[in-house]
Amino acid sequence: MAHLIKIENNHVGYQTIMDYIAVHGVLQDSRNGKTVELEDVVIEVADPTITAANGVRPYYSPEIGLVEGLQLISGVSDSALTAQIQPNFRNYMEEDTGKFWGAYGPRVVNQLPVIVERLREDPDTRQAVITLWDPEFDAQGGKKDHPCTSLFNFRIRDGKLNMSTFMRSNDAIHGWTYDLIQFSMLMQSIAAALKVEVGTYSHHVGSFHVYEPHWTVAAEIARNDHGIGDVYKIPFFFGDIHFHGKCDWESIQKRAFETYRVTTQTLPWDSLKADDEKRIAESLILKRGEQMVKFAKTMK
Repeated sequence: MAHLIKIENNHVGYQTIMDYIAVHGVLQDSRNGKTVELEDVVIEVADPTITAANGVRPYYSPEIGLVEGLQLISGVSDSALTAQIQPNFRNYMEEDTGKFWGAYGPRVVNQLPVIVERLREDPDTRQAVITLWDPEFDAQGGKKDHPCTSLFNFRIRDGKLNMSTFMRSNDAIHGWTYDLIQFSMLMQSIAAALKVEVGTYSHHVGSFHVYEPHWTVAAEIARNDHGIGDVYKIPFFFGDIHFHGKCDWESIQKRAFETYRVTTQTLPWDSLKADDEKRIAESLILKRGEQMVKFAKTMK
């Protein structure tokens, strides 16, 4: 059975999503334990610029989505930085390399400029597709971190950029709430590079689920026990059309990569020229310090 869930944005809509899972989800075993699952889900987000479930979900760190989006647009993967923001990500690193097998940045870096140019040359195209699942490598299995996302599809309709994401699997608690942030950052950046408005975001998932340890908090969210806090609008996307008049994809990627390098302290702070870039770098640096202190305490 397919499911369509329409929300205005994730801040007011996340409770709707969790309520839908509570009503329609079914029990399903997995290699990581019991889940409540929906199959063939489409979540349609009318305003994908408001993505964080801030105040709605407890123990929530939008910075995880920010650092993932930063690396996605930059076309890089920095497992050490990601693990510093959230130490639990260490569980998904390959033991022999210390890296993420399924990291998105390196998989899309050469595809992004191609599809941006394709959309620029033919705004009606249906061929602006980015593939993340690589059958030559991922079909073999045996890795800790096969990509959950299969592909992105972009279309310009009525002067707006619409984006569809297709996923084989998505955790509704930890996956969706961070994926939407990073994918929205990518969508906004491409829209800016093309000088078009942001349209609708559609999220297609084969298995949308909540693991057993999170059933209680999922039920609390569905009942809205945690209320709704202030809107957390992602303060930054790479491609501000007013930034020195440049909004081509190469400029966007350069800005993202420079912000990433300031975050990792391999570029000086004054390399950042826009206030939004400074805000995201500062947020990630502070979050990294906070998590490293917590992680160090657990290791004693």
